[in-house]
Amino acid sequence: MVAATRRVLFLCVFVCLAFGSGASVASAAESGPSYKEMRKLIKQAMLANDEEGLLQVLRKIGALPGREPVQAVLESAKSIQSKDENFYWFLLNGAAGFRSGGACSAIGDFVVEHRKSNISRDLMNMLQQQKRKPKYFGRIVRRVLEFCEPELQLMALDLSAQIPVRRTVDVLMKHLERAENGGTKFDPEVKKRLIFALEALTKQRFGDSWPNWSGWWSANREKGLKVLRYEADTSDNTTGVVQPIDPIRAREFGLEEIPPGKVLVIKAGVDKRGRDVNYDAIEDVLERLGVKTTVVERDRFANFDIRGFSAIFINCCQINPYCQSPGHQGGGAVGNRLNQCLGPDPHDTAHHGFYCGAANPAADRARHPGCSRENPALLKLRKFVKAGGYLFTEDWVLVEVVNPMWPKFVEPGSKLRDKTGQDGAYVGNSGFVTVRAARGQSSNPLLRGVFVPPLDVDDFDFDDVSEDDFGDDGNDWLGEDEDAVAKLLEKYDPTVEDDSEDERGGGRTGVDPDSVPDPEEVEPPDIDRVVHRWKIDDESRSIKVKSKKVRILMESPELKKVSGDRAVAIAFQYGRGRVLHVLSHFGKQQSVKDQATIENLLVNWLMELRISTE
Repeated sequence: MVAATRRVLFLCVFVCLAFGSGASVASAAESGPSYKEMRKLIKQAMLANDEEGLLQVLRKIGALPGREPVQAVLESAKSIQSKDENFYWFLLNGAAGFRSGGACSAIGDFVVEHRKSNISRDLMNMLQQQKRKPKYFGRIVRRVLEFCEPELQLMALDLSAQIPVRRTVDVLMKHLERAENGGTKFDPEVKKRLIFALEALTKQRFGDSWPNWSGWWSANREKGLKVLRYEADTSDNTTGVVQPIDPIRAREFGLEEIPPGKVLVIKAGVDKRGRDVNYDAIEDVLERLGVKTTVVERDRFANFDIRGFSAIFINCCQINPYCQSPGHQGGGAVGNRLNQCLGPDPHDTAHHGFYCGAANPAADRARHPGCSRENPALLKLRKFVKAGGYLFTEDWVLVEVVNPMWPKFVEPGSKLRDKTGQDGAYVGNSGFVTVRAARGQSSNPLLRGVFVPPLDVDDFDFDDVSEDDFGDDGNDWLGEDEDAVAKLLEKYDPTVEDDSEDERGGGRTGVDPDSVPDPEEVEPPDIDRVVHRWKIDDESRSIKVKSKKVRILMESPELKKVSGDRAVAIAFQYGRGRVLHVLSHFGKQQSVKDQATIENLLVNWLMELRISTE
């Protein structure tokens, strides 16, 4: 009730400030609130802890013309301290949804001005997360490519491939010409991704040949990009991921090119009852992605030859001792995802965690109920990483592998529980927590595309394509219709510049700040409050980071609130190798978009591996 009252009062304040108590609606629409008033409204919403009220403010000022509305939002976000992290991301998400030409120009200038700060990377990340991208996003891409360092340029190129209008190709062609003239001084990774962006947009393959690209574009630009894409459209998403990935990464994918004998998966076997005690099956995910794997069971790993392997993935499994005697039944929850055995003596104890492989397995299990630093299997893993290997772990593997091998880097934190747990930090009835990129980590290659929705080119507004472009069944008419090209040419005028307001001109940015649409032409902001959630299994342990050498890639504000630890995905380097650990599992998520976040993290890990093995 209190929150609702605050919201009503807050919106009343907005109306008074934006339109005045005695002014007509018509005159108010012409003036709107001042920059100072907009900043004040945003601040008041945050002080009232009113996210819904703040959302309404963003939607209202986002429909105003010019640069000041989005500038007010971005400057407010810049001033937020770490204790108000939720509002920081909330405002960046809101700014990314502003769709006017003036707003996009201001966003591009903001990124350039703050190119040395984390906020520029986080803002670029939120721009990529917008499902419906306006054609004016090209203004942002051009500024970043022209004035920023490679780290941000790479993010801009990923964004560019999701803006399929001719103006985007114009911008990339100009930059490719600069790369041609820059020679060896031009960053090679930027040039490679620039080529991939052009290929994704035009569906042409001219490699890094500037003369071929320039000649082809000069001869075909007038056709319009939609016609050119239709004429060349022969590709499908065949990556095997749960949802289509962004165009450039799809072009780079090639995980099937990783040769056999490079990727090893360690899993538990089955107990005497025939039960699979693995909580995941990473080998199945890798197979779907086209990665050739070798699988070894845990009790054989200590004596398994790992020479030649570049990456090792470890399935989370039941690492705690339990009774596997046939006919024995469990009852009464006692923790560790296990019930107490109610059967009579003797009990046949199973244990699937790593152990030493001593002559007396029973004594060894008693000696190492979890694991130890003297464990030869674990020492083998540490040596593998130090020599340059990649190690991927999840959930309880933190307890039995990562912490014992790197105790100064990370350790298990609080025991987490959902409605089935008996003790520990309570994370909610469902066990799901909100996850997001950690502040300042948006440009990390491991997070590339993790939160980016799939691009649906058929829904992209090339030039206000009519609903008549779709058949009676609701499907895109491009395909089997013999008159598709004629119909396309009738609906799409290729002679109209995609963004005539962004022509090269005077000044540093090349855009007249006053060159903005009339108020009635401004599209309302597209603020999509997409929330990503991961399933945390009962009695998982939070990740307590102990060293600055550990990079927190993804975090959960809810997890931090209940356990004091915010990390849900971490990475660190040890020797010449790297370790990536995640708190959740594959196949545990409720939606495709949430499954895609953890899967895309794995894809990026594998793409780095593929590059390292080439």
